[in-house]
Amino acid sequence: MKVKDFDLRVWDNEKCKYHYIKDVTQEKDTKGKLVSIAHFNLSIGENDEIELFTGFTDCEGNKIYEGDIIDEI
Repeated sequence: MKVKDFDLRVWDNEKCKYHYIKDVTQEKDTKGKLVSIAHFNLSIGENDEIELFTGFTDCEGNKIYEGDIIDEI
């Protein structure tokens, strides 16, 4: 599976909000570290968190991402 096939979101610690990313074009530095997601022209900071979609949804149809806290109703 390629990175472009993933549905992910990035938690921006600086702006305290999520960026949702579906069509991913990756850009790496000379050491192979992911430095940007070109489709959205988004630069991922050192403290930002990338979370992958798990493939599951909640009872309301919302996507569940890695790191989400699930509460039983």
